[in-house]
Amino acid sequence: MGKPHEHAGIGLRKLGASFFEGRSGLRLRLIFEVLPGGILYFHLLGDHEEVRRFLKRNV
Repeated sequence: MGKPHEHAGIGLRKLGASFFEGRSGLRLRLIFEVLPGGILYFHLLGDHEEVRRFLKRNV
């Protein structure tokens, strides 16, 4: 309640047909892909710039 700008929990966002981003706070991000059969393939753990470069090459 007293910290309206503090991020809490993991934020999930769909990035493409099968790619998703999970955020923990403002700096740490995890890129994963949902494969057939519900398998999760983790591609990258990094900051915003690393995620941006990965998406430019792969999505």
